[in-house]
Amino acid sequence: MTFLRTALCCIVATLLAGGYIYLLRTQLASARQVAQQAQQGNADRDETIRQLNTKSIRDTAQLAQLERDRSAARSALSARDAEFQRLQHDNADLARWAATALPNDVIRLHQHPAYTGAAAYLERLRPSDAVHAASDSAAD
Repeated sequence: MTFLRTALCCIVATLLAGGYIYLLRTQLASARQVAQQAQQGNADRDETIRQLNTKSIRDTAQLAQLERDRSAARSALSARDAEFQRLQHDNADLARWAATALPNDVIRLHQHPAYTGAAAYLERLRPSDAVHAASDSAAD
């Protein structure tokens, strides 16, 4: 009976050890999966950071180009204004023309914000803003 008891204890101990080993392997597999997901998350994060850095560099270059374009436009506008002032000073007819009031239609156009495309123009267009007939002549 002692032998049977000893054998039974050995079998129970073996089963318990096998169950514990199975539990440890399951936990190890789960930990590996979590580690793999964390590595993938890190890789995804690193790729996002790389893309954002690339976009930031591109945006900075575009901003610099925009500033250069704005500076060139300011210079061209300044030159044109100076030329217009010179022409007004030299030409009395041009000075009188520049001093006349704008036509009402032009004044009305200046009262609205700038159109940024055809959709913006169509949105602002109302039936009451009819275009003059082709037979009407201009005021100036």
